[in-house]
Amino acid sequence: MLRLAFSTLRARKARALLAAAAITLGVAFMSATFVLTDTLSHTYADVTASATSGTDAVVRSDQAQTSEETNTTVRATLDASVLNDVRRTPGVAAAEADNQGIAQIVRANGRQLDNNANRPTPIALSWHATAALNPMRLVSGHAPGRDEVVVDKNSAKVGSLHVGDRVRVLMAAGSTPMVVAGIATYGGHDDAAGAQVAAFAPDTAARLLGRPGAYDSIRVAAAAGTTQQQLIANLHSALARSHAQHVEVVTGARVAKEARDASQKGISFLAFLLTAFALVSLLVGAMVIANAFAITAAQRTRENALLRALGAKRSQVTRAVMAEGALTGLAASMIGVLLGIGGAKLLQALVELIGAPLPNGPLVVNSRVFVIGLLVGTLVTMMASYLPARRAGRTAPIAAMRAAGPGAPRRTRKRAVIGSIVIAAGFALIFSGFSTEAPARVGQGALAAFAGLIILGPVIAPFVVRVIGAPFNRLAGTTGQIATRNARRNPRRTAATAASLTVGLGLISFMIVLSMSARASFASLVDNGLRGDWIVSTVFGQGGVSPQVAADIDKLPETGAVSPLRQTVASVDGHAVDVTGTNTATIEQVYDGKVVAGRMANVGAGDVAVRQDEAKSHGWKLGDTVTITFAATGAQRLTIHAMYKTQDPLGPYSVSLATFDANATSHVDDYVFVNKAAGVSTADAKSAINKVLAAYPTAKLQTGPEFAADASKGIGQLLNLVEALLALAVVIALFGVMNTLALSVHERTQEIGLLRAIGMDRRQVRAAVRYEAVTVSLFGTLTGLVVGIGSSVALMHSLRSQGLNKLSVPAIPLLAVLVIGGLAGVLCATLPARRASRVNVLQALQAD
Repeated sequence: MLRLAFSTLRARKARALLAAAAITLGVAFMSATFVLTDTLSHTYADVTASATSGTDAVVRSDQAQTSEETNTTVRATLDASVLNDVRRTPGVAAAEADNQGIAQIVRANGRQLDNNANRPTPIALSWHATAALNPMRLVSGHAPGRDEVVVDKNSAKVGSLHVGDRVRVLMAAGSTPMVVAGIATYGGHDDAAGAQVAAFAPDTAARLLGRPGAYDSIRVAAAAGTTQQQLIANLHSALARSHAQHVEVVTGARVAKEARDASQKGISFLAFLLTAFALVSLLVGAMVIANAFAITAAQRTRENALLRALGAKRSQVTRAVMAEGALTGLAASMIGVLLGIGGAKLLQALVELIGAPLPNGPLVVNSRVFVIGLLVGTLVTMMASYLPARRAGRTAPIAAMRAAGPGAPRRTRKRAVIGSIVIAAGFALIFSGFSTEAPARVGQGALAAFAGLIILGPVIAPFVVRVIGAPFNRLAGTTGQIATRNARRNPRRTAATAASLTVGLGLISFMIVLSMSARASFASLVDNGLRGDWIVSTVFGQGGVSPQVAADIDKLPETGAVSPLRQTVASVDGHAVDVTGTNTATIEQVYDGKVVAGRMANVGAGDVAVRQDEAKSHGWKLGDTVTITFAATGAQRLTIHAMYKTQDPLGPYSVSLATFDANATSHVDDYVFVNKAAGVSTADAKSAINKVLAAYPTAKLQTGPEFAADASKGIGQLLNLVEALLALAVVIALFGVMNTLALSVHERTQEIGLLRAIGMDRRQVRAAVRYEAVTVSLFGTLTGLVVGIGSSVALMHSLRSQGLNKLSVPAIPLLAVLVIGGLAGVLCATLPARRASRVNVLQALQAD
């Protein structure tokens, strides 16, 4: 039976290759994902390990608050006096104060070194005189002095910076002129895994970060003969005697691991996204393989029956077909793994094409790429071929006396009942999710409804195909009628072929509606909430703007109410929460937070405003006391003086700027809301504000609609990436359409010969195949649109309380999906149509 499987594959190489292409592409996608994510992980790990290789211990505060949602940790600072105590501790060879934050480098011409909104967060840190504790190594220049900066080698190259050049540095303290003192590597690399690095003298770093007289941590190197354990024990003992504040001592390896874990969380989203779509591609590939094996099994009915007549058992015929599947899957997987390794850089280029730069490094190919790639590809192919193999094994020996062909379609009553039940269960879950606003339940219901639709495919195929084919019947006459009847003659095959397209195009239409609805919801949030004339903002995660910006704008006679917003992480009842600081005296003049109790202007020092749903969950009311624990100051009891309904940008808890600055470690603004002064023209006010912002090129002055459109660019970029990834699933599905057409043309050789004999010319034969392909493709496209749009509408309905309350179903992009689906059918039909038109009439009439 194994030799038979080999012989069959050799005899039908073209069919096997066309079917195997689906699995090859899916495995290649998955393998490229593994190689890319492993490469990124190795690059980040190598940089962090190298940057801390000489650090034996790190002294820092043990008071920290971590937000899992934003992957952000806020830690209290150390008093500068701790440094001297550390240096006097036995076993300490050297100790250096460390401050880290975010810094933007601006060239002398006023332009940023890199204005890509999706670049890694730029790093600001302290320069260490002790080489073992310094992650940077000078390439040229010298260590930084008071108003000097050392930049990483890659930034110097990109920005054409040289030692002695003048730049501006944007940090919490404002826009500060500096001189480039040196150019250096970081952890042995040209930059910090793609991030820009700026190093300053320790006191300068503390001042620019808005933390003068304080340090984030202290790096320590052990003296010769002192182990890490001895060093840590000595530091614990010394600091416990001299400092009452909370201090912890950890190894440098632990700090490196924490940095590595933080980077892994960033990689994990990309890995999840890429892996999810790789699995979608494999699912579509499995559907294509299953359909291909089902068709070939039907076409080889006489061959299988002869095997049975010659003594082969059912199990042997089944195993022979399964062996074909295993050999096809193994060969396809091997090619896919190799293509995936080579295509990892292409996948990285695709991610970077949408504006998300990734660090460069040598490709890392772990054993899991080969093991998982070969195993998954082979198993998926074998599973897809199992049912066709069972049907082949059930072939009766008497069937050898009949001509092979597609056979009569099976009865669909049982399928109709099962499909209807599954769809009904899906709708029940969806409506349950509506009432409870549970998106997960809606998602489960949508998947069930989709599965039910796939089950019902052969039942609805004749009716849908009749509707789709009606225009072809009128426009193309007999040729169109033949194409429509060919698509209807085997509903199971038509539905199976279209189902793979349904998956890919359904997901694309789902993402289109969801992303456009998210954009519309965000625009509505800004439009309904903004009372001010402008918003000053920067790119999220790139450092915000200095509080000096809001202060300078507030001093302008052309401006009225000005209210900055800044955020930090704290905790309530042990759970991490965001706390927003704002000018509570003016916030209601520039932003409508939908205050439902009290007034924001009443929220002063020692007070707090709480979002209504947060207060309701805790049973709080006006006048109650809330305990919020900050990293810098610990537990603080604040009195509730206002409640509001809006979610963003105020978050669950809002405090005055005085309360925020007294308890937070970082003091930068995310946004600044601005009103023009009464009697001042818009042009004059805008001109005055832009003069202030000239020193801060990262800041942008925008109206509400401009801000909403700019902030929504990230949604569009994510949609572009998702569509590009799903395009592979669609390509695999189109291979399935092409394969089905090719097999159908082979199956109908005698029929095509007869049509040619009675007067049908080659052009009409090609047209009939093309019309059939378009009909099947449009069937898959239409069902995909129905599933995608329906699922996205259901999900949006369940997310209303999360702020996604505006549904947008864009006609033009969805119409484009429909048109592309039809054109793809024409493309898929090119080779099969050409082959059909070249059938030799006499040979075809003699075919059996």
